[in-house]
Amino acid sequence: MSWETRLLLPVTAVAVAAGLVSCGQSTGSGQRANAQKAPDQATVRVLRDASAVAGRVPPRAAPNSGQWIYSKVVQYEYPSSVTSSEQWITFAGAKTADHGSAGQPFVVHTSPIPPLADITSDPLGEFNKDVTPQTAYYAVASLPAAPRQLLDVVAKAAGDLGAANLWAGTPILGLTPENKSQLEFDYAALLVWNAAAGVGAPPAAEAAVFRAMAAIPGVTVQQDITDAAGARAIGVSGDGGYDQLLLDPVSYQVIGLRQLSNGIAPKVAQLDPMQLAVLPSAERQQVLRKMQAALTWPRKGIVVLSMAYARVTEVSGPGVR
Repeated sequence: MSWETRLLLPVTAVAVAAGLVSCGQSTGSGQRANAQKAPDQATVRVLRDASAVAGRVPPRAAPNSGQWIYSKVVQYEYPSSVTSSEQWITFAGAKTADHGSAGQPFVVHTSPIPPLADITSDPLGEFNKDVTPQTAYYAVASLPAAPRQLLDVVAKAAGDLGAANLWAGTPILGLTPENKSQLEFDYAALLVWNAAAGVGAPPAAEAAVFRAMAAIPGVTVQQDITDAAGARAIGVSGDGGYDQLLLDPVSYQVIGLRQLSNGIAPKVAQLDPMQLAVLPSAERQQVLRKMQAALTWPRKGIVVLSMAYARVTEVSGPGVR
């Protein structure tokens, strides 16, 4: 699972969509909170409201495997970098497209991983192997409705993936989960975030995920915040508020991610001028930004990374928005 726009790294040959799982490079929010308290009444109320609203959305059939999906992601990275990216992907992830060079506006890529013949036989196992809108959709759809059963299934799937790979794949995670509650929250967030990069999770299944999150010790919410695109949001966190999954405050759709500093600077290799000189210009500027950010890391509570789905929609083909 190595697709990347979030941390401003190069897109790899296995790139999928602009919402899909990020590489496991910590943005340096530091040690995660190890809270194990039951969610407070405000948190439970928000997540139960989210579940109720999601559950009222009319169900719809999953797209066919070749359906193209367009997404635009806006990202802010401390101290002041704001970028946006556009991507096109088929529902099954067999093809992707992005902007090409001058005179070649769109480039279509074919995934080296063939589409699955039967996505429903082991949806969570297939998601762990290859993150696409389709595998995320069916992974969420396969979860039990009862919160404790759902969390048991999520914990097993996260264990099958492995803590190191979960760290490498979870978009809201600076460090490896420190307890079972963080493991459950991180994997559940990973599922619904990636499903949102396609057509979204099946409504009843997403409603079940929100109900289950309300039962995870240590989960908190922060209201009246904004995402990277400036939209109002609610932040849901499994580590005391440092790493947040963002929900729309009205529709409760998954719209973004946010990470706050806890005052501990990230560990960034300090390269000497000769090492920097041999890097390509774009990569050199990126390294310099990270080095500077590490030297001037912000105080606790400052946003260090935020990203938002500015738009996700089904389209007829690459280049169509």
